[in-house]
Amino acid sequence: MEEFSQQPGMVERISYQQSLLQEELIHTRAKLCDITTEVERAWGEYEGLENELYLLRASCDLVSRCGDPQEQVGARRQLRMTEDVMFGLRGNKRSFQTAIGAITQPGIGEVASGLCAEEQS
Repeated sequence: MEEFSQQPGMVERISYQQSLLQEELIHTRAKLCDITTEVERAWGEYEGLENELYLLRASCDLVSRCGDPQEQVGARRQLRMTEDVMFGLRGNKRSFQTAIGAITQPGIGEVASGLCAEEQS
């Protein structure tokens, strides 16, 4: 800034631009924190639903083997549908984990976590 001190108004413009950039950085950090929190919440919900699917699959499997004949037919149909859903989710889970990995990679995730901690204090 010293090199611009002889140019009228230049120091003020540089200071103003610097304050605008700092304000934008604060807003960007807040958005990143919100997005990180939302991703973590969504991942927790996803894992909970996945666990419910595993429980449903286990109970359908049990009924398909041990229930009365009518229950076995319905349980087998439900078991096939559940397995189809689980198969479809596997690919999405990998994509989701890749996306989360991009957020939580060393450096990036630490920055995001640090930002959230700074925002809360």
